[in-house]
Amino acid sequence: MRKVVFYGAISLDGFLADEKDRLDWLFDTDLAGESTYESFEDKVDTVVMGRITYQEAKK
Repeated sequence: MRKVVFYGAISLDGFLADEKDRLDWLFDTDLAGESTYESFEDKVDTVVMGRITYQEAKK
């Protein structure tokens, strides 16, 4: 059986998109050049995400 891992970026109120379905807050977050997402992707073989998140990530 495979392990299931949740890797998410959500606001404190439990949402990813803002009230206008935008992810600006996420993309505007200053990570000082560091991100863990690339190393996370290297460890998994399947990613499940919503349509809007997928469309935003493809931009």
